[in-house]
Amino acid sequence: MKIAISAQQNSLTSPLDPRFGRAQGFIIYDTELNTHQWLDNQNMDLAQSAGIQTAQMVVQAGAQAVITGQVGPKARAALEQGSIRIVSTGAATVQQAIEEFVGGGAPAPTQGQDMPQTGPGTGRGMGQGGGMGSGMGRGMGRGMGGGRCGQGRGSGGMGPGGGQGRGRNR
Repeated sequence: MKIAISAQQNSLTSPLDPRFGRAQGFIIYDTELNTHQWLDNQNMDLAQSAGIQTAQMVVQAGAQAVITGQVGPKARAALEQGSIRIVSTGAATVQQAIEEFVGGGAPAPTQGQDMPQTGPGTGRGMGQGGGMGSGMGRGMGRGMGGGRCGQGRGSGGMGPGGGQGRGRNR
């Protein structure tokens, strides 16, 4: 499996670059051959669409997973369209991120990454990722995006949020 890890330099000991679209570059690590190569991010200085262009570059490099700090909603959509697994990490170095991923200690999936969220609620809410929803009774939905926490009015509550969420009432 090939993994693209956002990095500040061409080295396994390099600090992980927490940005995806504007990362200096990517270490493309092959878990089967234990080899790596550097992929320079020529999109990092684009005025707009850096995340989308970088996602397309990573897909073309043959990566099946991306390990980074944060991915914006448009880049996330482009990666998901390319069937790329997205893993958010707080690892200090590229090597540490690889060890967590390969060793089975991979960080939890990023927020809003197709994880079902259920719970009672009434009222309206808006997630940081830009999604809006409303409903009465017991709702179930899936969220995609960078939402952190949403708070509903009335008898709603706080919980994991996500932009671009879909919901249905029961």
